[in-house]
Formats: sequence, structure tokens, C-alpha cells
Amino acid sequence: MLYNSTADAPLLVLERATSVAFRKSLVMYSSMLSHAIKFLQHPKVLNTDGDVDGEEQQEDNDIYVVMITLLWQPRKGNVQDIQVRGHAFCTNKPFSQWKYNPMPTTAVVAFWKNTTSPLLPARHDQLPRAKVSSWCRLRRPLEQRFKLDPDVGEVILTRLIGDDRDKIELLEGLTSNLFIVYSDGTLRTPIGSVLDGYARKLVIEAAQRMGWTVTNDPIYLEDATKGYWREVFLTSSIRMVVPVAKLQIPMNTTTNEWNDGKGSISFRTVWSATIDSSSQQLHPRNIECQWYALYRNIIEHAPEESHHEKN
Repeated sequence: MLYNSTADAPLLVLERATSVAFRKSLVMYSSMLSHAIKFLQHPKVLNTDGDVDGEEQQEDNDIYVVMITLLWQPRKGNVQDIQVRGHAFCTNKPFSQWKYNPMPTTAVVAFWKNTTSPLLPARHDQLPRAKVSSWCRLRRPLEQRFKLDPDVGEVILTRLIGDDRDKIELLEGLTSNLFIVYSDGTLRTPIGSVLDGYARKLVIEAAQRMGWTVTNDPIYLEDATKGYWREVFLTSSIRMVVPVAKLQIPMNTTTNEWNDGKGSISFRTVWSATIDSSSQQLHPRNIECQWYALYRNIIEHAPEESHHEKN
């Protein structure tokens, strides 16, 4: 790449700094992952007193999820010196990939009933394809105001569309990506204005292997009320694929309720998954569910090099 020695000097400095930070990140990531693998090959189980009982019995199909987070931050605002920090987290609790049976969750759509009210915190206009640490702070009011019910597992971010801002586009969850299976069998997931999550990538690849049509056409809330949806599910690196049992919208959000944090917000269900007539329950692992077929395809096509042999 060619640079103008004067005008492009700051860009050259920034590129060098990010290149160094990237190399540091690779070393740190490899080190933490290596330590995690060694530990998980011989996992220890803590009893209620915090003492080690011994090694936990493993099965061939057990999966452990390790979350590695790397944080880049300029030292005292100096972009020439990017500090790289990281940590790894694991619950040390395995689950069987073939016994995966997540409880269907409830998702709440975050938007104002009154479209003239102030905008809610959102990511679509704040580098949505990057994980910015400040988003954890910005999203907290959404969690406090919309996740009032313990059954609510996710809050769906939105964008108002149209000249009158009267059309609501669904984007992603606070910590997940959104997928909708439409009645014609197509699979929709937003792109560009959302985080390109790893689990999202796996689902798209699985759908393509299975010959399904995946589109990035906008997902509008009104499609739910028109009967266009067949399934709704969420994806994230930790939870992988989680089916949504019902989607709710707020009924009485006002500016005062948001600002004082004391108002009671009621919700109305605008979409719900098909319920078994005999048990009155959603069967998340029904073989006809597309989300479960996608999950099984992901597991069946997992690269061999990702499985580490136990000593």
C-alpha cells in the first residue's frame, strides 16, 4: 500500500499499531486456548466446599465452551501503543452435542410505541460489525426495562424505517443474531447492520449445505402479524442455537417511564411457535424444526481438527 508521507502519516502509524496489537492478540489467544485445552482434558470437579473431588468422567461427545475475550485499548489515548488484555472463561460443565435440548425462550422487541420519543440504544449506527466494549454499558437500560420477566431471554434491537418512521425492522439481539424461517421456507438474517457472529456463520453454511435459501432481506415486525413466519431462533457462540417460543412487543412505553425507570411496561405477544395440541408445549427438538436440523448439520460437519484427543 502506498502512502503520502504527509497526509497519510497518521494512517501508517495506526496500521503499524494495529498490526502489532494483532500479533500480540494471536500469541495471547493461542496461549489461553492451549491452557484451556490442557485443563479440559483432565477437568476437575469442585464440591460444595470448594475442594477438588477429582477428575470428571468425560464422554466422547462432550462439548465444553470456552469464551476468550481480547480487549484493545490505547494507553492513555496514544494510538501508537495499543494495550492488549484478555481473559478466558469456562463453566467446566460439559454437554452432549447429541443431547442438546435448549429451552425455548421468549424475546421482546425493543421499540417505542410512540415513534416521536427519543431513540433507544442501538448498535446499527455504532460500528455494529465490531464488538465494542462500551456497548455492554449502553445496552444495560434495555436489559433493565425490557427483561422484566424471568422468561424473557433476549431483547431484539430495531430500526425505524420509512418517511414516517412507522415500519419496524428487526436486527439482532443484545447478545445474539436473529434468524426467521418464513412460510415459503426461506431463511432470513440481517446483514451489514449487525454483528457477524460465529454461530451465525455456522448456521448460514449449514443452510447452504442443505440447499436452503438464505436471504438478507429486511425482517419487518409486521410480517409476524401477517402469518409470514414459521420459526424464529437466535444464535450465539455460547448458546449456539436457541428456538424462540414467542415474540412480544411493549404496549405502553412512554418517555417518562423510560427516564425514571419506574414505570410498568406491559407486553403483548405478536407471534408464537406452533404448540403441540396434546401437551400444549413446544417441542424444541421436533425433527421438523429447521433450527434443529441446522444444528445437527453443524455438528455432523464439525472439522476433525477441532476435536482434541484425550490423553
